[in-house]
Amino acid sequence: MLRIVFGILLIVGMLSAFVTQSAPTFEDGAEMQGYVIAQIAFIALAIWLISSGIKKRRAKKQGSDKAGKVETVGKTKMAMVDFLKSFFGDYKAFLRKNIELKKPPYWLMVIWLYGVVRMLIRIDSSVGGIGVVSFGIHGWFDMWVSSLIFGSVIGLIGYWVIGSIFHLGVLLAGGHHKAKASRMVFVYSSIPHTIAVMALFFVGMLGLRGNYFLDGGLDPSWFHISMAASLYSIVLGYIGAREVQKTKKIRSILIFIVLPVLMHASIYFYSYAQSQRALDQLMQSVQEVQE
Repeated sequence: MLRIVFGILLIVGMLSAFVTQSAPTFEDGAEMQGYVIAQIAFIALAIWLISSGIKKRRAKKQGSDKAGKVETVGKTKMAMVDFLKSFFGDYKAFLRKNIELKKPPYWLMVIWLYGVVRMLIRIDSSVGGIGVVSFGIHGWFDMWVSSLIFGSVIGLIGYWVIGSIFHLGVLLAGGHHKAKASRMVFVYSSIPHTIAVMALFFVGMLGLRGNYFLDGGLDPSWFHISMAASLYSIVLGYIGAREVQKTKKIRSILIFIVLPVLMHASIYFYSYAQSQRALDQLMQSVQEVQE
């Protein structure tokens, strides 16, 4: 119990700093990196304390209730660690075993986080001056709450609409007529990109705090990582179409790799150019004020 309490106190202490939006000043990038690493280490420690404390309490409870307990028959829920090991360890085996189940493991969470990431990217674009719509968000708490709420809607829309477009590609590539399987392949293939973008915003929150909203969002160079993860997700979508829907190889390469890469590259370079233009305008305005 003491571990759980101590872990919660660590998290509460860190969250209080985020609510106030206070951020230390850094003399160079190395100092900022060290600060972020230290923050991540504290969070990892808090998570470990809480999880180990919960496991210890569960073990005691199971030991006391073992006698006379009737074993229930049914499907055991896959642990998150096992899910990630299965997904990244042998993706094809993961698809064969899970993708066509009535309820694949963590499918609602995958769809929800897919939408959260799209909302985060959209807000970041608005903060950076690219977006058409101003969300009126000036703090990390508002940003995360908005993303978590609207992300559920965006995730479901992406699952049905973009997942259906993905299935159209499956049909054009000679695949089977299983729309649900295509949609599931689509959202599961987005997991690497989802993880990468969530990590970027998490590190940005730790390092920039309130300065994120003053400096115009994340630096465009950060999204090189997002771009690499996006390419990885594209490859997983291709593998899923071939493995689950048995699409033709050449047509699958053209539809699920070449076409998405061209689309992502055009969007990425356009967004990058717009971000650089907005940053140059901001720096020019600052210089004019100083003069």
